Amino acid sequence: MSRIDDAMVAATMRGYDRNNLFAFVAAIIGSDEALRLMEMYRVGTSKHWQGATVFWQISADGNVRGGKIMLYDRLTGHRVQEPFPHINWVHSVLRLPDFKLTQCFFGEHLLPYIRDKPVASTLHTAFLNK
Repeated sequence: MSRIDDAMVAATMRGYDRNNLFAFVAAIIGSDEALRLMEMYRVGTSKHWQGATVFWQISADGNVRGGKIMLYDRLTGHRVQEPFPHINWVHSVLRLPDFKLTQCFFGEHLLPYIRDKPVASTLHTAFLNK
């Protein structure tokens, strides 16, 4: 299984003043709470596109398995789809040789710390709400 170095993640855990998703969330819940959540979930800032966000996939055992880069609109919080969907992977952008992506759930690294709380996938939650 390939993994991304922790230093790469650490390098993205700043620059929130230019992160569109952070700006949107901060406008709703305040900068302090937005920063707390970004740090807790290990959501970083990417330079791939101006204002881009990187969602690190970190397994329960702490291995960084990948990073999904996405661009959001600063005002609406919606993903930027035009003129193309702004989605990419860190390993593709960095052209890491022989990288084999083995995904895990986003936020999986938090599971060992929240054993007393329910966990549900979006799909599962959608079925429960019908």
